[in-house]
Amino acid sequence: MKKKGKASLGVRLTALCMAAFMAVSLLPAQMVSAAETSFRKIAEEDFAAGRYVMVTDTGYAPQKFDDNWLPAAELGTDLGDTVTAPADETVWEIAVTADTAVIKDSDGKFIAPKGGNNNGISVSDTEYKWKWECKDGKFTFSGQGEDTVVLASNKSSQNKFRAYKTTTVSGNPAGYLSEFTLYKEETGGASEGTTAAPQASPQAGKVASGTAVTLTAATSGAQIYFTLDGSDPSDAANEARELYSTDNKPVITEDCVLKAAAVLDGVYSAVQTLKYTVSDSGEEEENFPEDGDQVVIYAPAYNKALSADYGSSYYNQGTDVKVENDGTLSGYTDMDVWTVKNNEDGTCSFSYNGQNIGMGDSFSSMPLGGKNDKWVLEDAGNGLYYVKNTVRNLYMEWYDSNGNWSAYYNIAEGSEGMFALAFYKVADVPGGSDEPDEPSAAEDLAVEASPKSGASVVEGQKITLEAAGGAEIYYTMNTDGTEPADPAAGNAEQLYTEPLEIAAAPEKDKPIIVKALACIPQNGEGEAQTGEVYTFTYKAPMMIEDYGLYFGQLHAHTNLSDGTGTVEQAFEHAANVENLDFLALTDHSNSFEGQSGLPSAGTTHLGDENAEEVNASWREGREGARAITAQEGDFVGIYGFEMTWSGGAPGHINTFNSEGFENRNAAPYKKGDNYEVLEAYYNTLNENPETISQFNHPGDTFGDFMDFALYDPVIDNQITLIEVGNGEGAIGSSGYFPSYSYYTRALDKGWHVAPTNNQDNHKGNWGDSNTARSVVLSDGLSEEAIYDAMKNYRVYATEDNDLSILYSLNGNAMGSILDEQDEIDIKAEISDPTDTAGETKVEVIVNGGQTLAEKTFTGGSASVEFNNLSTGYGYYYLRITQADKQIAVTAPVWTGESVNAGISNTSSDVAMPIKGDDINISSQIFNNLSDDMTVESLTYTMEGQTEPFHTADVSQIGDNGAVGARGSFTYSFPYTADKAGGFNINAELKALIGGEEYTFTDVLKLSVSDPSIATKVLIDGTHYNDYVNGYYSGNMTNFINMGTSDNIQVKIVQPGEKVTSEMLQDVSLFVISAPLKYTSDYTGEAQPSVFEDEFVNVVRDYVNGGGTVVVCGLADYQDAGSGLPYTSCEQANKLLKGMGSTMRINDDELIDQDENGGQPYRLYFDDFNYDSTDPAVQSILEGVAESGLTYSSYSGCSVSVGEGEAIVYGHDTTYSINSKAPAQGHEKPVLSYSAPYDASTAVVPKGEVVSMATEAVGSGRVYACGTVFCSNFEVSAEDQVSYANGIMAQNLLSDVKVEPEISTIQEARAGEDGEVFTVIGTVANGTAESGNAFFNTIYIQDEEGNGINVFPIDDSNIRRGDQVQVTGSVSEYIGDKQLSAISVTVLEGSKDVVITDVTTKEANDYGTNFGKLVRVKGKVVDFTLAGGIVESITVQDDSGESCRVFIDGYIGYSDETSRALEEFVQDGACISAVGFVSHDAEGNRLRVRDRSEILLAEEGEQPVPENYKVTVSVQNGSFEGPETVAADQDYKGKIVAADGYQLPEQITVKAAGNELSAGGIFRKADYTYDSETGEVVIAGEAVTGNIEISAVCKAAPGSEGNPGEGGQKPAPGDGGQQDGNQTDGNNQLAGNVQQNTGDSGNIGADSGKTVQTGDNTPVIFWIGIVAAAALAAGASAVIMIQRRRK
Repeated sequence: MKKKGKASLGVRLTALCMAAFMAVSLLPAQMVSAAETSFRKIAEEDFAAGRYVMVTDTGYAPQKFDDNWLPAAELGTDLGDTVTAPADETVWEIAVTADTAVIKDSDGKFIAPKGGNNNGISVSDTEYKWKWECKDGKFTFSGQGEDTVVLASNKSSQNKFRAYKTTTVSGNPAGYLSEFTLYKEETGGASEGTTAAPQASPQAGKVASGTAVTLTAATSGAQIYFTLDGSDPSDAANEARELYSTDNKPVITEDCVLKAAAVLDGVYSAVQTLKYTVSDSGEEEENFPEDGDQVVIYAPAYNKALSADYGSSYYNQGTDVKVENDGTLSGYTDMDVWTVKNNEDGTCSFSYNGQNIGMGDSFSSMPLGGKNDKWVLEDAGNGLYYVKNTVRNLYMEWYDSNGNWSAYYNIAEGSEGMFALAFYKVADVPGGSDEPDEPSAAEDLAVEASPKSGASVVEGQKITLEAAGGAEIYYTMNTDGTEPADPAAGNAEQLYTEPLEIAAAPEKDKPIIVKALACIPQNGEGEAQTGEVYTFTYKAPMMIEDYGLYFGQLHAHTNLSDGTGTVEQAFEHAANVENLDFLALTDHSNSFEGQSGLPSAGTTHLGDENAEEVNASWREGREGARAITAQEGDFVGIYGFEMTWSGGAPGHINTFNSEGFENRNAAPYKKGDNYEVLEAYYNTLNENPETISQFNHPGDTFGDFMDFALYDPVIDNQITLIEVGNGEGAIGSSGYFPSYSYYTRALDKGWHVAPTNNQDNHKGNWGDSNTARSVVLSDGLSEEAIYDAMKNYRVYATEDNDLSILYSLNGNAMGSILDEQDEIDIKAEISDPTDTAGETKVEVIVNGGQTLAEKTFTGGSASVEFNNLSTGYGYYYLRITQADKQIAVTAPVWTGESVNAGISNTSSDVAMPIKGDDINISSQIFNNLSDDMTVESLTYTMEGQTEPFHTADVSQIGDNGAVGARGSFTYSFPYTADKAGGFNINAELKALIGGEEYTFTDVLKLSVSDPSIATKVLIDGTHYNDYVNGYYSGNMTNFINMGTSDNIQVKIVQPGEKVTSEMLQDVSLFVISAPLKYTSDYTGEAQPSVFEDEFVNVVRDYVNGGGTVVVCGLADYQDAGSGLPYTSCEQANKLLKGMGSTMRINDDELIDQDENGGQPYRLYFDDFNYDSTDPAVQSILEGVAESGLTYSSYSGCSVSVGEGEAIVYGHDTTYSINSKAPAQGHEKPVLSYSAPYDASTAVVPKGEVVSMATEAVGSGRVYACGTVFCSNFEVSAEDQVSYANGIMAQNLLSDVKVEPEISTIQEARAGEDGEVFTVIGTVANGTAESGNAFFNTIYIQDEEGNGINVFPIDDSNIRRGDQVQVTGSVSEYIGDKQLSAISVTVLEGSKDVVITDVTTKEANDYGTNFGKLVRVKGKVVDFTLAGGIVESITVQDDSGESCRVFIDGYIGYSDETSRALEEFVQDGACISAVGFVSHDAEGNRLRVRDRSEILLAEEGEQPVPENYKVTVSVQNGSFEGPETVAADQDYKGKIVAADGYQLPEQITVKAAGNELSAGGIFRKADYTYDSETGEVVIAGEAVTGNIEISAVCKAAPGSEGNPGEGGQKPAPGDGGQQDGNQTDGNNQLAGNVQQNTGDSGNIGADSGKTVQTGDNTPVIFWIGIVAAAALAAGASAVIMIQRRRK
């Protein structure tokens, strides 16, 4: 029978402890726990120092600081008026002043913001004063000074608390809860501050001697103590304090400080401190203002006077004043003189023009007419005073850093000069009765409304009106548009005093109209000033079910301007086009007047009712529209006009629904300053509010409206549309011009516009030249209904002619303007009956063009919903991309008010710089508000870095940092691209607007090539060349983008630079068009130029050395009227001859009366020299024949081939004429393009025209072209093109391209930082996988699965399996190796994606496997949730090492039937997971691409292996037992001591690397070990991985041991021990081997062994526990410790 060992000391102490706990448990509860503490909800007036629990509306309370957060305790939302017994961590001690609070946690630490305008929270031993405010019983706590943050709970981060940026919280109040209900401790003794401080009347200031002060206490039953000597009245030992009563009031007989405190039940209030000055005290009083005095209030420290002028802001301006030697004050104006009124209660008021300066209930501004208009004067010494608002408790200050007057709560040490003010008494006000004041300009009296005009409103919603400078506002609100009466009539009912409430929602056809004007009443001799009437219209909510869809076109031309065909022909054609319900013709209005051959005459204006009588062209268009509408019945004709300015800027505008038209030839629209002419037209539109206008084709070619400058709320109501697509070429071709980014830019700048897509027909085929459509959501098919849709933004743009979209947000149709929404739910009904194959992607686009959410569907139609979207954005629209890549975008729905200012259009002047290039980076800073914007900082930071690489000198921005209202400024700086790869450069602008700080951001995606792989192409711009920067400036961008997309740098050499041989040394292609030949209003600062001899010689050497040059001419029609040398022929041929070419540009114009594109000079050739044997001709024409496309030649000349080879021929009917003198190279007469053909007068006869040719010159190649064949009008950066020019330009670039060396992905993975590689691989995760694409990232792999990630990626159509060629530089992001993309090209073909099965240990081997897509199987040993969603899972298999599986929050399920991870991911679950081996801030991880690829292991697919390996290390002994153990099965083995050794008392056992427990008082045993027999038993549930057993056998008593004997058996699975030496096979972890010396564990001399408990808790711990328990029980205890004898 086994002998039972004695219990160890630890066991016996455990038993004693348990007995003590049992005794304690029998005691009454109140003996061992504090009485329950109750916290009761308070109101604002009860907020005083005490202990609090702070609870948000979602039921969460902040707890003490932990790991950069305040954790959230969920208390629930049904607390009522009381919180009972909250956790200590949830209780805060708050010290309170009038408007500040110091918050201390249960550890005595003070919480504070992170600092500045940064999210975060910190703790400190130093107090931090939060600013507190209370509204409707809810408290908010804000940072002060530079800390522009608010304490809030982040709903998406487990509701934890931090201080968040004010803009973050205000932009998403539902996501960042900042309002707290406060519960104050009711019990717990006499804590300070639970009694309200007493109030006094009069409330400090100047009083007469003998004035008795009345004190009152808000706390019922409280007594008041006071002192008059400045001592503490709350000190019971203070003999100077007196008890207040009606018979014992403090009496002021001299200047003194009155202090008072209220007390109730021994609890004192805060001490109220008041300073009183006696008027007859004998001190100097000349500076103290008396009733009726007229004074200048000024800050002597800054010599700034308080002005009644508010400028364009809400803050008083400051006037520079000076104290002269005689003590008089100079420099002030009449607006700086205030009239003093001493009120009956010891306070003062200060008025200007009869209005007191006061304060509102919030903000720090001091408006005239502010309701809190009483002030007290506190002595600041030396005749100066602190002027304090009696309600807000804020002091007037000159805020020097902001340059304005405001009010602030705290006079900090060192800032006294900002607050210490002097009063200068004025005898004669400047501009008195002898000199009447000049009235304020009435036009400055603007009225603004919120929500903006055009918004949809509902019953109960409120409209706020504002006017700067404290002016009064008079208004009417009705449905008939009645204007307010003259303010002089004194109609008090029309005086605006509070927000206007909508009594009933407006009817659909009867909007509510608010008309308002601002005025300054008459003041003395000054005249009353009245502003203009402003109109604000508010509509009924637009519900989607009230409307139908109608497809049409809103931009087309006829022969009334520069198009083909008559008005009648256009409408007749369009009426028969499929899926076309309406057509708007919009001829150029300048063509209506006086153009030869047109039936036009007479000047008109927009509102001229007789316009059709005085202008025949206008009449023809309007009559044609009415006729087709009446004729068809189911088709509507519209006639508007296009307002243009030749040469591009400022832009073109279509205007509809006008009686007459304007045109650019009339003042004030004549070409001049772009801003001035644009503003002039805007003003005209504002004067005609019934009109509707559209921004046409915004971009470089025809202008972008000065980057959408000159915004104001009035013109915003007039321009309601913007083209996002334009052109009559096929969708995606060079004849089609998408401009989606300009749509986003206009929205971001505050414009309310809806998108359209129009063909801008010039060649006929009205409505069917492509599939683009503008679609209106209207209540019928009539001109009025269409105009209503256009005016109210119910329009979308589509590249597909039958794509139907019904989009609503919270039930409101697209185009709605809403107030802020509590939640965002979007629904879209999408249908395309003719395109039913493939996937359609639907994206929700918000501010900045960001994709907020996306979904895909298969088939032709679907109902798509997006629910619970973030409410933090100003607008939401849909972008739909169909399988054929055709795009549609809807009008937005706007929510809330947006700040129409910021930074945009950050760009590089080189599209694709090469490492080492010096470039310029620029940003536009814009301010579309009525207030000035003061820039505080502008920084540029490389993404992934924390420190900016460039910080702007803000004094160089605008006017010393100020960007004026409705203004903009372009900031630029030089930058050296010192590293190859793709980079995001983040621009951050911080600015003050109206005293509030805002942060704006923009991003530049910069791709920098490496010299080893770069191809350089230059375009000459040094001569103000045609289509480059001279005639038709800015029209080479498509060619530049075409090169950039193929990793080719195409760069313009700018005027002032010099083309040298060194510059051309590594250039592959040089494109040279003709120099500028004459100046005009449209050429700006460009000057006529010629090719210098030096330039010609440099180009000659370049060509002869192997370079390639393209020389482009134009028709002689474009030559200068002054003649030689400023002609295309003269300059181009000088260059050709100088290079040694025999080709020439002819002095002529190509004409074809038979085959043309609408005009005889608009030609499209289809005769190519396919029979040529010249490799250059064959190469440039590759793919042209298969495309069937024609070569575009607009107003071109012919080419003389010489010894070269023709590439493009004219038609058999094409010839050329001499269109302008002087004739060069021939003697042909000057002819008109309309003159009939005569072979004798033709420069080149029919059938002999060549439009493009080439010739080998020296070692190089020259191309001669009769037009700028690669301009924006002929080529596009898109893959699809409508002209052969695009294919030929791409072929030419490919011919000269430097082809990179292809490396393997493994070579790239082994590369050093900054090394550039080009690799080809299979996309393992792309950008087109809806919900499963990583942000701007793809992963690629080779055939073995070796992979790497590539960033950044802009192409959103790269799919899994695609073959791609990537050029990039090796870089790291948070320790993760990647290729920074320089170029990414999708190749033909696709391959299967390789998923490699690995162990969890191998998955954790980042160095070997990073970038590889792997699958692991194992047990869940840990997991984390973020917002209730699984974010990471720790998985472990039999390899003994776990790996972290990480899922980005935006990654979804590709399979909608997949089981949610939250349903089965739990500790012990067996799962499989697929992800990329990668690295982040927490270490190695598997980055999951698809939540559907995390699966619960199926039956028969258990990922846990059948057997785990058992490794044993026994020193001085051996082990008997199996070498493996089955999962979840008990394991048994036995330790055998060697001769001369005894079994150990303790052993160490591990499973899966984790040490197991032998059990104890609080722990269940994972294994048992018998130290007498050596038997080891491991419980099956503890067998979770490989097993490790370690033991050390000690020498037996009386023996020193003999490690060389005993015949030890090898441990299972190992090499064992032989001759006493441990072998490597034991895998012993030395650091984990425990030795038992025998000095503890038994009591007494007995050497018997005990069964090991594994509970090694220190004895002293148990002594402490037992003693504490005994003392708690009220008993005494003697604890005896018997030491074991040695």
